[in-house]
Amino acid sequence: MSGGIIFENVSKSFRMARTGGVRQILHNFSLEVAEGELVALVGPSGIGKTTLLHLAAGLDRTDSGEVQIDLPADRCRVGMVFQQPRLLEWRTVEKNISLATDAAQVPREEGRSMLEAVHLGAHAHAFPMSLSGGERQRVALARAFAIKPGIVLMDEPFSALDEITGRRLRQLVQELWLNHNPSGLLITHNTLEAAFLADRVVVLSGQPCSIRKIVRVPVSRPRNPDDLRLFECHREIVDALLSSEAAPA
Repeated sequence: MSGGIIFENVSKSFRMARTGGVRQILHNFSLEVAEGELVALVGPSGIGKTTLLHLAAGLDRTDSGEVQIDLPADRCRVGMVFQQPRLLEWRTVEKNISLATDAAQVPREEGRSMLEAVHLGAHAHAFPMSLSGGERQRVALARAFAIKPGIVLMDEPFSALDEITGRRLRQLVQELWLNHNPSGLLITHNTLEAAFLADRVVVLSGQPCSIRKIVRVPVSRPRNPDDLRLFECHREIVDALLSSEAAPA
């Protein structure tokens, strides 16, 4: 496996405000995301998925071990998509995206191009409050991909949307992945979403967090969300999650 994101023997703990005790989230955790690969992280809430995402984004530091972005210098930019779009309501759609492209020193034309790619070119001068939830999340996707990222990190990006809107946006992410080929991590509680979007699904369990199982998705892109092979992967992921819950602590 080459390039991408490398977690090597990573440990991370947090001090709990109420008790002053230390909670060990990660201990000697290792995982590699290959260049061009999308890996989904699934597991119970609070297990450490978002911690891994923040470490990959450089928003937090390890206690020990290393997180490396092993990509060419021009492919090291990180695009992020959160559960909420996090748009500035007083700036137009286009100007929300230009904040990201300007910071990344990428031409603003990339932002306009990405708005067309997510089918929102006609809304460039609209304000976020005039958009639906699905449209706002499409703006967030456009912002993440407009900076020409080598890494895309997604933290439950569709969990607040209805199923039909979420399905459309998952297909849009697949399209973007095929066209731009970044490396990435996806946090989700939706096992069908994980099977549809990811190349591998990493099932996490335990305290500190460890890898319970890795499920490889044997379906090439573009994928049909109704492909029965994806349902088989979904069942394998669910079985691993249930067995991890049943295992003694």
